[in-house]
Amino acid sequence: MTNINVYFDVGLPKGYDTIIRAQSLTLSPKLVGISPNSGSLGSSVISATIQGLGPLTNSSAAFWAANGGTLVDASTGASICSKVWITEYSKVKCRTYPGVYSASTLIGAKSYLTSETLECVGGNTTAACLYQQLASSNFPEVSSISNSVSNKVVFTGTNFFTSGYTGNASYGGVNADTVVVDSAT
Repeated sequence: MTNINVYFDVGLPKGYDTIIRAQSLTLSPKLVGISPNSGSLGSSVISATIQGLGPLTNSSAAFWAANGGTLVDASTGASICSKVWITEYSKVKCRTYPGVYSASTLIGAKSYLTSETLECVGGNTTAACLYQQLASSNFPEVSSISNSVSNKVVFTGTNFFTSGYTGNASYGGVNADTVVVDSAT
C-alpha cells in the first residue's frame, strides 16, 4: 500500500501498532489552512489547521507534541509566532509577533523535532495559508492609557469596535471584569 492518509479526530485508531507501525507506514501531519487570514499590526492570535496533529499525538506523528513547532513565513523560514499552543485535534494557535506581514505572506508549519517545514496542502499558491498584518488595516490601535478615575482604566485610540464584538482588556497583567466601548476612539 502506498499514498494512504488516515486521520481520526479522536486520536490513533485501535490496532495502530499492529497495522500501521508494523507495516512501516507513516502518518504525516498536513497543514490545510489558517484563520483568520489577516491580523492587527500589534499582534493577533491565529489558528492553523494541521490534520493528523493533536495534543496527545503518538511517536511517529509527534510533530509538535513532544518538542514543539511554530508557524513560519514560508519564504524565509522565520517564525511568526511569539507563542504556540495546541488547543484540540488539528488546531494550533499562534500569537503573532507585532509587525508588518505583506498580503502575500505564505505560512508554513515547522517542527522543532525534525526541522521539517510543512507547506500548505495545495502548494505555494493556496489562499488558505496566506496571512497579512498591514500598517494600513482597520484594526484597533491604542494610543494612550489612563487610570485617573478610581477602579477605571481608559484606553484611547482608533478603530475600536463599537458593536458585534465582546470587548476584552487588560492592564499590567490584570484582566478587566467589565469592558465598555463607548466610541471608536
